[in-house]
Amino acid sequence: MFRRILNGLAGVGGAGSLSQFPTYYQQYLQRLGGRLDQAQVQVSRIETAAREEGMTLAQYIEKFTSSADSTYLQQGAVLSEEVADLNRLRDAVDALTQASPIEHPLRLLQHIDTETARTAFGDFALGLPLTTEGMVYAGIGLILGLILLAGVERVLRGLFRRRSAA
Repeated sequence: MFRRILNGLAGVGGAGSLSQFPTYYQQYLQRLGGRLDQAQVQVSRIETAAREEGMTLAQYIEKFTSSADSTYLQQGAVLSEEVADLNRLRDAVDALTQASPIEHPLRLLQHIDTETARTAFGDFALGLPLTTEGMVYAGIGLILGLILLAGVERVLRGLFRRRSAA
């Protein structure tokens, strides 16, 4: 009876935990999209300044990065980082939005933005995933929970056997 209870708890725990992945993925993607929007605003401002000086964005940044003045060099590095962030975030959002549900975990790992992931997790609100994707993840979680329990039981049995043999 105790084993059935443990199996039930492991299965429900695994299903409940992994079923939250689609909800987290969506919340993460929303935050990442917000960061992308902000990066677009910032780069747009830089592009406007470059146009007002009669330069392309690349020429404008090059003007800073080729300066002998350390202040301008530092500003050039900041401008370059802003553009790089925009490109990285755009690539990540595109990859995550175009991924099929089965690809979501892999795409998330490939394009993870650790700061966004951390804040999304910190503000994560549990959801009741009644979608097919949520149910699939719940099923996988159930199986993984039972496998994890079986592994723990195997390790504990081995430890008890060693102690009783000694």
